[in-house]
Amino acid sequence: MGADNEVLLVNITTIYPRIPYDKSCILNPKDHPFLKHPSYVKYSKARIIRVDVIKNGLLANTFKPQDMIDEEVFKRIIEGFRVSSYVSPKILRFLEEDQNAEE
Repeated sequence: MGADNEVLLVNITTIYPRIPYDKSCILNPKDHPFLKHPSYVKYSKARIIRVDVIKNGLLANTFKPQDMIDEEVFKRIIEGFRVSSYVSPKILRFLEEDQNAEE
C-alpha cells in the first residue's frame, strides 16, 4: 500500500486470437476462479487508486469482491511490471516506493 493509502489496480484481459497483447504475464483459468479464458495483465491500464474509493465501491456494489490470488500468481504479476514495456513511469515509481517502504 502506498504512503497515501493508495493501492495499485491491474486490468486482466482475455486473450483473443489475432489480437496483439502484452505477453509479460499470462494467466490461465487455473490461476484464479474468476478467470474463464487465457488472459493477460494489461499493464498499460494499471492505475493507482485510494483505498477509500475501493471501500465506497464495495459498499455501493459497484465493485464486486473476488477471491484472493495466491502468492505465486501475485509474484508473476509483479514480475511482469519489471519486464513489460507498457508500464508507465508513474506506476513504476509507485511500485519502487512501496517496495522500499516494506524493507
